[in-house]
Amino acid sequence: MRIVSAEEMAALDTNCRYFGLLPLQLMENAGAALARVVMARAQGKRIAMTCA
Repeated sequence: MRIVSAEEMAALDTNCRYFGLLPLQLMENAGAALARVVMARAQGKRIAMTCA
């Protein structure tokens, strides 16, 4: 997985339709990726996630 800068993410958000994606899909993909990493690190422990 590659970490992108704020400027790169803004460009991706602006041009996501060119790649056949909606901005909502980018956010859903990012959330799913974060959830996978947290769950892998939690190793069966209970976790709670919040977004602001």
